[in-house]
Parts: sequence; structure tokens; C-alpha cells
Amino acid sequence: MSSGSTKASKFYRDLLNDTKKSEIELINIFTKKKDEKIGAGHFIYNWVLKDGTEVSFECVDIFQFSENGKIEELKIIYDTYGPRQKYERMTN
Repeated sequence: MSSGSTKASKFYRDLLNDTKKSEIELINIFTKKKDEKIGAGHFIYNWVLKDGTEVSFECVDIFQFSENGKIEELKIIYDTYGPRQKYERMTN
């Protein structure tokens, strides 16, 4: 689990190393009315850690897109309390 700013390649490499399975349940999609380069996804993330521990949490991902429509920046916002406890049990 990362906190703060992390390169996407490291974040996803670490995430995949800690993951047995994951699924996303989309709840909402938000866009900024006057700025089509910013949007957000609100969802439930169902995560099975590599040791089989199940973690589920609600989160929001905020996307900033480049002029050609590619993701330029991603901010992931969620309450880490429950997921962090389960993750730390797995890694200790």
C-alpha cells in the first residue's frame, strides 16, 4: 500500500504483487461541467490480498486528462483504516 505521490509503474507493480484478485463496482461517474479534462469515479473496490484476505472499501479516483484524452494524473482517495489493518497483518 502506498501513500503520498508514487510513480504509476511502481504503484501498480506493488499492487499486483499484493493482489490475488480485485473487482470494481462502479457507483457514480462525475465530470466537471466547464472542464472536460477532469473527472472522477466513485466505486467499491473488492480486493483479495495474496494471502486470501478479503478487503472491501469505498473510494473515489480523480482523473486529470491530457489534451489527447490520456490520463495525466490520478488521485486515489479512500479511508485506509480497515484496508491498512488487513494489509499490515498480511505483511508482518
